[in-house]
Amino acid sequence: MAQAGVLSQGLMRNPLASPTTLGVTSGASVTVTLAVYLGLTSSVALPLSAVFGAMVSLAVMLLCARRGLGLPQTLLLGVALSAVFTAVSGLLAKEMLHDVVRTSRLFYWGMGDLASVATTGCLFLFAVFLLHSFVSASLFQRLNLLGVGEKYAISQGVSLVSLQTCVFVLVGCSVGSVVATAGSVSFIGLMVPHVSRAFFGNLAKHVFWGSTLIGACLLVIIDLVCRVALPGEELPLGVVTALLGGSFFFLILLKGRVSAGVYG
Repeated sequence: MAQAGVLSQGLMRNPLASPTTLGVTSGASVTVTLAVYLGLTSSVALPLSAVFGAMVSLAVMLLCARRGLGLPQTLLLGVALSAVFTAVSGLLAKEMLHDVVRTSRLFYWGMGDLASVATTGCLFLFAVFLLHSFVSASLFQRLNLLGVGEKYAISQGVSLVSLQTCVFVLVGCSVGSVVATAGSVSFIGLMVPHVSRAFFGNLAKHVFWGSTLIGACLLVIIDLVCRVALPGEELPLGVVTALLGGSFFFLILLKGRVSAGVYG
């Protein structure tokens, strides 16, 4: 999710872009909920449905971005998409209330949960991580050039359509894989790239690998806190990350850092 946040912010040149604020996480969640509602709960159907939902959300955002939407409009569109997807997920969940077991599993999955991730899920995510990292590394130079400006990037031989397509597929696959396996883990993709830039600078390569390290450490720490904060109980991982991320989002707006560049 942290890597997806770096790519999203770099592509859209928007420091507030992330899988959560752009509605990508919600898009993946609603298609997984739909797959469960239809009884498509195999180890293949769930990841494919999540990836499809993430890509649809990201495609809508990219199409609107090409129409010249500014920062406020882009964020509002992401909020609108998230609201619509959340409402649809709620309606689907309501239709499954008669199945207590399936509904309870869907409820806890929707709040983010690492405790129920099996070994096969971990191996699957590790494979996605390796592939995602390898392909993303080939985009660093182009993201740096894009950070200077679209016209400059084009003059240096960067194909914006090709770059957008690569990032589109990478973010969709990574977010979809995480959501299908561990549920909705919000705002990691927003917080971590900002922290990484503060420590490692603005070059895409440094931000990306720094975010990978910081994101992994942060998630382990948050998961540990969730397990030990309340004796005999475990706090939902996604709820805690959402509280932290929402507060972080608010602080960014207060400090007026939304106008800052992403790379360069």
